[in-house]
Amino acid sequence: MRAKPLLAALLALPLLALVDSCAEEPLASPPAAMAASAAAGQSLRVLIASGGRALKLAAPGGLRLEDAEGRALFEIPGGGHASLKVAEGRLWAQETDLGARKAWVKPRREGEAILVSGRRYRGELTLLVDRESRPRLVNRVGLEAYLIGVLAAEVPPDWPLEALKAQAIAARTYALYRAAHPDKGAQDWDLDDTTSSQVYGGAGREDARTDRAVAETRGEVLLWKGELAQTFFHSNCGGRTADVSRVWGGDVPYLRGVACPYCRNDKHYAWQAELGLAKAGQALKDAGLCPSAELRGLEGVDEDSSGRLYRVRIIHGMGESLVKASALRAALGADVVRSTRFEATISHGLLRLRGKGWGHGIGLCQEGARGMAADGYPCRRILDFYFPGTQLARLR
Repeated sequence: MRAKPLLAALLALPLLALVDSCAEEPLASPPAAMAASAAAGQSLRVLIASGGRALKLAAPGGLRLEDAEGRALFEIPGGGHASLKVAEGRLWAQETDLGARKAWVKPRREGEAILVSGRRYRGELTLLVDRESRPRLVNRVGLEAYLIGVLAAEVPPDWPLEALKAQAIAARTYALYRAAHPDKGAQDWDLDDTTSSQVYGGAGREDARTDRAVAETRGEVLLWKGELAQTFFHSNCGGRTADVSRVWGGDVPYLRGVACPYCRNDKHYAWQAELGLAKAGQALKDAGLCPSAELRGLEGVDEDSSGRLYRVRIIHGMGESLVKASALRAALGADVVRSTRFEATISHGLLRLRGKGWGHGIGLCQEGARGMAADGYPCRRILDFYFPGTQLARLR
């Protein structure tokens, strides 16, 4: 693993053993030498735009584009804006060739938010050209400010405060874990702003209640044997969270799944979907899951204890194909096939699906956490329920 700016200088920082806002009793001291540690005030790099059209940047007080030495490449006056694009493998602002493949975008007024195609972001931006000559825009933002932009995008701000606090701790831990374990090819950023990481809406998604949840849990993370835990979360588990070994592989003791009675009254507990047979068959063929677009049936194979399917048999015009249920879900659309816990029937030219839950089902069930908080459970109990055996601690 390559050294990360986020962590390299902070590996020796101790964690504070304090009674915190989410604790019901004093916390035990975690090991002094955590393999991956970070300060609550550290920053993250978030990919917020990739490829596509030219980016429109602005700030009320103006912007300055700089090179690595801090020299000005381009100035955007207050009240104005500039469209940035990639041409001939280099960055261009308006019709000016910046002569560079990387530029740092800073507000001329310190602390002022930057507008990116109308969306507000705090911190600094880095504009770069990737190997395929596509523009990438990365927001460097403080950890706690990042979480403020995540929380209101991930869960409704009017949920009970204890559920919001549980989500804040899970999201903080997840962000730091991802920064310490980067994806291949993501050398210039730690996370992106989509559900592939966690949804981040920048400064425009801030809300007083989610801001409070972040503030009251500042620096709090979950550990497993002194390491940052893998705190995955999803919308609704459909009555039981999934065992990670049956979804992505690997045995993680605190991610083996639990029966969850707290989400059954929420809107995403059960779902139905209908797809045109020809369209569904073509999507499966295009994804390389079967050689024929003539879809004749879907049968679940290898169902786990939560009712989720591990593999699915596709019956088509050239025979049968056995594929992972997660691959089928991706091919047909994760917003259509909301989970791998479903049954399928075919009639009158339609593929009909009935299922439970929304998301991969691993870790914290967001609507279940809301249900627990509504029943009076504090955030530490909620986290103990979905991540059993983990330890709550606060980073300095």
